[in-house]
Amino acid sequence: HLNELVNYAPFFAEGGESYALPVHAKISQKEVMWDLFLWFAQLPANRIPLSGQYRTSGLNQASADLLLEDGWPQTMVTDLFATLTQYFANDETEGGNAVQDLLIVGFGDYMEAIDHLLQEFLLNSNRNNTDRIFPVLTEDVLVDEAAFEKYFPDFQALLAERFEKITEAQGGRLAQLQRWRQSLNLVSRTEDDLCAQQITASGPSAAYARMECPPIENLCSTQRAAVDAYDSGICSTNNDELVLILMTVL
Repeated sequence: HLNELVNYAPFFAEGGESYALPVHAKISQKEVMWDLFLWFAQLPANRIPLSGQYRTSGLNQASADLLLEDGWPQTMVTDLFATLTQYFANDETEGGNAVQDLLIVGFGDYMEAIDHLLQEFLLNSNRNNTDRIFPVLTEDVLVDEAAFEKYFPDFQALLAERFEKITEAQGGRLAQLQRWRQSLNLVSRTEDDLCAQQITASGPSAAYARMECPPIENLCSTQRAAVDAYDSGICSTNNDELVLILMTVL
């Protein structure tokens, strides 16, 4: 059903900001702004505007009063709390189930692809565009559940196809996974190591194929323990074939 969400994971564009001074600004303006930057730099994290220091337990009148006492306009406080209430819906972790930016090459292309399809599919926009993928509907699919059920599989397939092309253009899934891990400062691992983590006692997981990992026997030289844990015969067979080849050559 349209109102039932499998995984409520909103994107909250929050948690950082940057400031700059125009090189041609008047000296007096630069001095004022520099004083403002210094003031920001000395504030506690929970007092910095737009720092993202929010929790479900903080959505109360006492917290709102503190913001008002700090000089926040009432409208800003009201809007912020309304946004956070929606953001923390069904929250069980005191921090929301946030969706992060994809800090990888091609992020803009991924977002452009999903934005274009969402504009047509969910918002029923671009009605006069002759290149429309979905037909112009009398009612939006958010209202017309039958139309949603009919066209949603097409939406999914098209989005997956576009994402796949973008990923291929950036070197493939393993390359993108490496970039994503690096952006999160995770421990560096080789591509073979990442693939080996997807080998279980019952064989390669579904993610092994999705990550475009090589044939499992190709990991014998670098990840033999993981391969043997699944099937000790794979690497032994490869070794026997290699010995036979060497004996034939000699």
